[in-house]
Amino acid sequence: MTEIRVQTVDVPGLVACTVGSDHWEELDRCPLCNNCLNSTTLSSVLQPNGGGLSLGPKMSICSECQFGYLSRRPTEKWIDSFYASEWDQKGQNIIPNVPINLKAYDICKGDLGEESRVLEVGAGFGGMLLPFRDAGHSIAAVEPSEHRAEHLKSQGVEVFKDIPTTGDYDLVFMHHALEHVYDAQETVRDISAALRPGGLFFVAVPSLYQEHPIQASHYVPHLSLFTQHSLTLLLTENGLNPLKGSFDMELWCIAQKREGGKAEGYDENFTDRIGQWALQGLASGPLTVSWTIDHSEEVRYPSLSMVGHLNARGLFFKQDHLRTLWLDCPEKPELPITYIHENTNPVWVK
Repeated sequence: MTEIRVQTVDVPGLVACTVGSDHWEELDRCPLCNNCLNSTTLSSVLQPNGGGLSLGPKMSICSECQFGYLSRRPTEKWIDSFYASEWDQKGQNIIPNVPINLKAYDICKGDLGEESRVLEVGAGFGGMLLPFRDAGHSIAAVEPSEHRAEHLKSQGVEVFKDIPTTGDYDLVFMHHALEHVYDAQETVRDISAALRPGGLFFVAVPSLYQEHPIQASHYVPHLSLFTQHSLTLLLTENGLNPLKGSFDMELWCIAQKREGGKAEGYDENFTDRIGQWALQGLASGPLTVSWTIDHSEEVRYPSLSMVGHLNARGLFFKQDHLRTLWLDCPEKPELPITYIHENTNPVWVK
């Protein structure tokens, strides 16, 4: 185990905050496969608490199903309240001019019949859902955020708080929302129940390996970290057979409601690869670690590590959302990592 002290935090695009000590829970087994024997802690975070320190988020990995998750995380009540009223502060103050995004429609249109029933779970302001209505399909949404749900209703969209398990939808889709839900198994089980036999589920999530490990250790809205194997395992366990997809920087898949599917992408070198991912950019001594967002097809969070506590701005060509930590690591880092925040807020949200 290696203890790393965090001296300063600069995470534009995110908000650094604290979660009260009575709003945490700890899992004793993998929430995907329910196995309690094959989970390993990669990192934990200590946060300021009344002049002392208390445990914040903890990130673990299950080698059985090759799934990453926050094994210490905010409670379901905290998460529900956060998404209902605190998520997306910018969008709460100003309803944005929502751009139409054709990604989901372009991927799914070839597999849909005319006048299909389409449901988006985690629809946001509707930028991906509305193109289906423009193409003649019937649309509905599940959206827990109150201000986003009101905007959808103003656009004539039927909005549900929970997934309607009516068994008559032709397509359900989630785009970068499944990693946020409290119980991924329950969510996909309900989606399967919402679909008619032969209906389709389109899902897109970030790849675990394209998340920045320090950000993943602190960012509590992402409760799940998926690999190809864990995502397709989740689908097949709930009667959804993967038909096609892409599993590079982003994982996306179209699955059909029918039995007989098999999980894909089992990685024989998973343990070694996870170790390399979790330790990337870390070294002994005072260290500056910076990363930014890049939507290229190669890497989502390009990062740079430098010896010493330095101002990283100007070292990246792209400076939008440049995130920087000053770290002090007394030795060569080894897993698990403990990030100790004595004077900085250790929980990051959006």
